[in-house]
Amino acid sequence: MSFFRKFSAIEALKNEPLFAEHLFADIVTGKQRGRQKENRLVFPAVRDERIDFYWGGGKLFAYKPKSGFETHHKYASVIVGNTGDYVSESALENGGLRLIQNFCEGYERIKENCERYSGLEALGVSSLYERFSCAKNEASPVVILDIEASFAKDDSQEKDRIDIVSLDTENGTIRFVEAKHYSNNASLRTSSGKPAVYTQMKRYAEQIHQKSEAIL
Repeated sequence: MSFFRKFSAIEALKNEPLFAEHLFADIVTGKQRGRQKENRLVFPAVRDERIDFYWGGGKLFAYKPKSGFETHHKYASVIVGNTGDYVSESALENGGLRLIQNFCEGYERIKENCERYSGLEALGVSSLYERFSCAKNEASPVVILDIEASFAKDDSQEKDRIDIVSLDTENGTIRFVEAKHYSNNASLRTSSGKPAVYTQMKRYAEQIHQKSEAIL
């Protein structure tokens, strides 16, 4: 197992229009959304020479220096030139509508699509990293360092993902947190013995213990 966090292509990232014109502001200050007028933030999670950008419970973008930004096709399926909720066949045939040509053009709609596909637990985690992101201009004493943290070497492997990694900046305590929604009956409730989440957390604890020096 591996636990490596490093990103050395900061200057290349800063020169990307998507980062400079959209992501950076959403990371440090965010935008006001909803009735509560709370700022909604994009969360940057550093991997091994890659940064994953999360929004609304989903992975909005991933950035690698050699290949640039990428996102899931279901998020990037954004049509421009349409002012309503419905698309007519004639508009498609006449060229009045088209797909976005770059991520900057469809940025806000990509964010909407990303959040639309998120489950309850992922949305719950997003409400926390938006409030306690380590990248905020005004961070709290306890900050979230990472989400969906994994110890596997290869992204293609089936692997555990720990929901939240937080740091208490006053006493140096790192905590690994598994988030569950009350509707997740399969994990939280059992007729006999221990719930499934107990076995899950025990497995995580063993992995954390094995990699404790690398994590620190």
